[in-house]
Amino acid sequence: MNIIEIWNTLWKKRKVLIINFVILAILSITISLILPVWYKATVVVLPPKSDSSLPGIGVLGDLALGGILTPGNENQNRFLAILNSRRLLTDVIREYDLMSVYDKELIVETIKELKGNIDVEIGEELQINISVLDKDPERVADMANYIVKRMDEINIELSTKRARENRIFMEERLLFMLDSLSTLENNLKRFMEENGIISFEDQIAVGVSTAGEIKLMLMQQESELNVASKMMDPDNPRVVQLKMELQELKSHYDNFFSERGMEKLIPNLSNAPELGIELEKYKRQIEYFTKVLTYLGPQVEQYRAEELKEIPSIEILDHAVVPEKKSKPKRSIIVIVTTFLGTALAAFYLLASEKIKRMNISKY
Repeated sequence: MNIIEIWNTLWKKRKVLIINFVILAILSITISLILPVWYKATVVVLPPKSDSSLPGIGVLGDLALGGILTPGNENQNRFLAILNSRRLLTDVIREYDLMSVYDKELIVETIKELKGNIDVEIGEELQINISVLDKDPERVADMANYIVKRMDEINIELSTKRARENRIFMEERLLFMLDSLSTLENNLKRFMEENGIISFEDQIAVGVSTAGEIKLMLMQQESELNVASKMMDPDNPRVVQLKMELQELKSHYDNFFSERGMEKLIPNLSNAPELGIELEKYKRQIEYFTKVLTYLGPQVEQYRAEELKEIPSIEILDHAVVPEKKSKPKRSIIVIVTTFLGTALAAFYLLASEKIKRMNISKY
């Protein structure tokens, strides 16, 4: 069929099309009027800004922990999870007796329908738009504000619980580190007392210098004794005196390399390298524990403060207000789409019937 034939066919059937159009219009208008009216209320919230750093992170830079402990921004996902949680939805259902409102017998069915009436979107500025649908305009505004209020309360509760757990963990680590540091300091004190260490570098410098002077005196005394022994008898008082003085000098010199070490005023020079290494180990361990304590202290205080605070965790940019216009059904769209689509289908049916009729006539 060409365009002219199509037009002629539709023109012949114009009464049928007009009647069909009127009937569809009346039906669609009736249905749109019968459908329940739904209202939408929207709350716009801003998640709090995440701290980009934690107290003490800089201190831990040398300990290779800073990058691991830097938190990410997970507020949006956290709030979305709370909004979809059974806990929040159940609270809303009980608060507004939605099982009766939705005419449901099971809480699971009510939760499913309530989820379908809640829409959450992330805006271009990362704000969270929480929209709620309901048949009562006052209730829908109240529900939207209540959902945000409950979401904030649950978030604070979870944050407080997490802060408490973190605070307890950090306090345990702090006490452990303090105990370890105290033990380490006592071990260092005992080590220094046993080896006569007060200021290791200064003592070693003085010891080496003094030992060198005594060694020089010892060499001079030995030379003088050799000369005297050649010129005098062994029993000569001068020779005997030189021998005694030489023996005394040797005793003083040997003290620098013995456990007594100048009565502990100067460390044993023969063990000086080992003592220096051991002392350096103690210093490094104490420095490490001190840095960790410098980090843990502020962390404990931060988590203690977070545990006690109950300030709102979100900022409400726009509260929900009682909607003045319905959200659905869109009656004009229902009437237009139903009427014109139905008329188009009727026209197609008439054209198809005419085509089949002509084909049957041509066969005979």
